Amino acid sequence: MVRLASLEDMIREMDAEGTRPSAGDVDRLLQHADEGQRVLGFMLRACEQFRAGREQDALRTIREARASLKFLPTILVHNIVWLAARLGREQVAAHECLAFAHDAMRMGYADLALEAASAALILDTMGAFDITRDPAKGREVAGLYETAAERLAPHVQGLRTYDAFRRRRAAGGRGAEPLRVAMVVPNLVDHVVAYTKTVLHLARYADRARYALFVYSSENHAGRDVPLFPTGCALSSSAQRGWETLRELKRRGVEPWLCPTSLHFSDAALAVVEKLVEDRIDVAVFQSGLSAPIDWLAARLSPVPVKAAVHIGSSLFVPGLDVTFFDNPANVEREKDCWPKDGGARRVLRTGTDIAELQGQKPLHRGPFGVPDDAVVIGVLSNHLDRRLSKEYMCVIGDVLRENPAAWFLAFGAGPLPEKLQFFEAAGVADRVRFGGEQLLAGSALKALDIYANEFPVGGSQSVVEAIACGLPVAALRWSDAHPECAGAEIVGAACAVPGPDTAAYTALLNRWVRDADARRAAGRALAERARTLYSVEQYVHELLAQTAEIHARKHSAR
Repeated sequence: MVRLASLEDMIREMDAEGTRPSAGDVDRLLQHADEGQRVLGFMLRACEQFRAGREQDALRTIREARASLKFLPTILVHNIVWLAARLGREQVAAHECLAFAHDAMRMGYADLALEAASAALILDTMGAFDITRDPAKGREVAGLYETAAERLAPHVQGLRTYDAFRRRRAAGGRGAEPLRVAMVVPNLVDHVVAYTKTVLHLARYADRARYALFVYSSENHAGRDVPLFPTGCALSSSAQRGWETLRELKRRGVEPWLCPTSLHFSDAALAVVEKLVEDRIDVAVFQSGLSAPIDWLAARLSPVPVKAAVHIGSSLFVPGLDVTFFDNPANVEREKDCWPKDGGARRVLRTGTDIAELQGQKPLHRGPFGVPDDAVVIGVLSNHLDRRLSKEYMCVIGDVLRENPAAWFLAFGAGPLPEKLQFFEAAGVADRVRFGGEQLLAGSALKALDIYANEFPVGGSQSVVEAIACGLPVAALRWSDAHPECAGAEIVGAACAVPGPDTAAYTALLNRWVRDADARRAAGRALAERARTLYSVEQYVHELLAQTAEIHARKHSAR
């Protein structure tokens, strides 16, 4: 079989060795009886197309190999992902990785299938969210994971159960002991990431007299020590990326457990299950998406009395869950026709932010960014500026800057992005565009702005909550009913949400706020009150724990 290499690697080696095949050689390989030789033939044909600058044709050749081979070997999928990234067609790669995952599971390679499925969902977030936005596709991925769960189930049967512990609780012998609650996440990174913030909020605001807290990272999104699939989970481990988060958790009496990255996905899922049992967890809260099959399998297989999920863009569709908490009501409606009968209850629980922490952060000075003190600054804060500063969004920002000489645009989350700057240069407004870099203190960055312009089609959510908590007027466009394209609009409410995709109305709202200081201040005050009413993190933590505790109590009383 051809070793793992990109077309570019193969061309470089052939040129160095002087072994460039003829068209006839390639044709003979494509007709060869041996499967490995045919794979080589497809690679070599794609190499010639790539060499000639026909990258789209090379991608098409590799994708069409499935018709001849009846599946796509890893080397071909690797090059589909590689080519798709070059061409900005990550969605193509996402679908091919998911098809590969189904093939691999059918052929008995469960861990390879799970890694490929995880890669598919990660690539989907870089594309058009075709898989994430379609509940039927979500159910399809969950069905793939269920096949893996069925194969792992015998390994779980030998674990000790909670029966003795339950009997003691029911008898009242340990009724005063705090409920043991674990939150399971795919990774812990430092607090710039929304789901890490939720973990920290839990540690800060849970009533420790009532709840004993545990935090487990499955490390699903960290690179494997020995990966089976050539793309997907390649981030650094929680110990490397989240050391400040780990330090704060320990300071607050929570000792995080990190699943070893030496384990393949199936064994990692079993390790999480074993840890839940070992710690005698009463309530497990899985804050994960379908891109985390380790978490999915642990949720499916663990014998924890109460299992809950926090929706972070796509439902897990795990059979046997007690409840899924949705922070965006649009997702409840969008998924209602595909919700499994045994998928548990669905409840809306709006996400929260630490308002007191944000209020205590001093605003950044504009001077170091070259922005005048008297400018009207439109801005955004995002960990994904390279993807979310879409052409449609930048067109609106460019139009507003051209029409309003006093307006500036300041984007936090990345340093200068050459392609984005080129766009603003072509629009004639680059002199009033700045990139503020990554910021650890969201409140400080946000307070340097006068107006928050949420990105579209895909926009932020946690940053929108933080912006309204800081008293900023926030414009948010509801592009569609898919979570990443409507979450911001749901957060700000009807007064500041623009029905979409109406970019003209979005532009008009920004123009109004730039020109009318009283209007933008009034909008900011109204949104700050909305944040206090609906998005207090203390209330979020209280409700999350109280509702899962109520489910636990109800289950025990029914015994």
